[in-house]
Amino acid sequence: MFQTEHKLRRVVPRVLALMLLAVCAGYGQFRETRQLTSNNIIALAGNRDTVWAATDRGLNYQTSLDDKEEWRGFEADNFSGRFYGLAFGGGGAAALISGDRVSSTLFSFWHFDHKSGKIQQNHFRFPAFPFPEFPLELREAYTPAGGVIFFDNKFWAPFKDGGVICYDPAVDKAEALRPGVDVPVSPENLSPLDNADKSSSPVLSVTVNGNSILVTTPSKLWSYNKSDGWSAFDGVPDINSNETFIAAFALEDELYSYINTKNNGKDEIALYRAGADYKWHKALNNTPLAVFPAVEGRYYALFENNQAVMFDGTEEKLTAHQFRTLLAAAGDDPDPKVNYILFLPQAGSVGTLLVATSSGLYFSKSANPVSGVYSPMVSIRHIRQVKSGESYALPGIIRGGDKYGKAVFVYELKKSGNVTIRVYDYNMSHVKTVINRERREAQTASGRSTVPSADFWDGTNKAGRMVSPGVYYYKITSTGGDRFFGKVILAK
Repeated sequence: MFQTEHKLRRVVPRVLALMLLAVCAGYGQFRETRQLTSNNIIALAGNRDTVWAATDRGLNYQTSLDDKEEWRGFEADNFSGRFYGLAFGGGGAAALISGDRVSSTLFSFWHFDHKSGKIQQNHFRFPAFPFPEFPLELREAYTPAGGVIFFDNKFWAPFKDGGVICYDPAVDKAEALRPGVDVPVSPENLSPLDNADKSSSPVLSVTVNGNSILVTTPSKLWSYNKSDGWSAFDGVPDINSNETFIAAFALEDELYSYINTKNNGKDEIALYRAGADYKWHKALNNTPLAVFPAVEGRYYALFENNQAVMFDGTEEKLTAHQFRTLLAAAGDDPDPKVNYILFLPQAGSVGTLLVATSSGLYFSKSANPVSGVYSPMVSIRHIRQVKSGESYALPGIIRGGDKYGKAVFVYELKKSGNVTIRVYDYNMSHVKTVINRERREAQTASGRSTVPSADFWDGTNKAGRMVSPGVYYYKITSTGGDRFFGKVILAK
């Protein structure tokens, strides 16, 4: 998965950085679980039938992808803002996390081995952090640029001026490498950069390319493997003095790069492809926030307005409307917010397509990006148990003006009956009747009496107009005697 730097700066703290504060003192602070830790899934990794999911509340995995199988995993109360990447390989998964609440300068590779069931966590810190004396802007120069990859039985992550950090789970050791310097060192022994070193720093992205890794720095693309060491990456067109690389990757024989161009002091980021004429050409008219590889040079692109599209070069092979239709048919959310896309090849051009969203995990077990044929999507969601006499709105905050935004009222009746749901404003003035005396059943197999396709509020009043942002209250009554009361927030 490849992302623009502005996406990383915004989404890594918000979306791709939402886990594992609790593990900083050791994995013992996890609670083991057998269901998805959250419906807000922010990253995916896997190989064939093994899938790992990072959520805003922990990590889950399944070794035989099935909507009916349990999702084993690890949960903690506060993961927010500590996650930087997830990767799978060598029979195990690794997550990159920060682990120091005070200074945010301690980092860890958290690793789970499937064969042994062993969990280990390797902590490391850079030497340039005599906190609190060291300036914040210089500490930030040694933070992760986002993303983890698996290559040569190790896990790799870009750390800006810290170079590339390589973690070997076999010996539980992390080492730092800087482009152009073949000798790895412990992160704690890394020398601060001087002006001469700046030509090969900061490291902004790392991705696998055949038998090497492709490393991006602002002015140069590098190739590295253990046998050959560092070298300039072949076939890279020149960039102008007002341009810098942000992230680069190869799909089949095509080289792509996000390039930032300074125009009148403003940043203009676009996705480019290296042409046969040894020049960079814009790959797409609009700049995607993230690109996810598929097969045979195809890729999925995610755009700012929650549009996911599958491309063959510059040609749309699965449009945003078609993608949304696939997801909407699998659940009660007509337009789930997409966070991450993972294609796992199985045989030929056929594989499994997984889509991580803010409202659950979706997957198609027979997806063929080449032919454009996809089996129906299946939705997997964490179901919060409803206690007797309890109800809640899911989500508790919806956004006004979003035609797909809605809050589903979740409840479980003690006795079957005809249910009425009404919404009120802060003055307890009636805003809308959601359903009126509609039959709902008690003691259902799902533990909910809710009918998601009907028991929801979309932020409109009884005239169908969007109401003002604020706090609203709902009341659920049943002829069977049940009464529920709660609130939902309508945001701008």
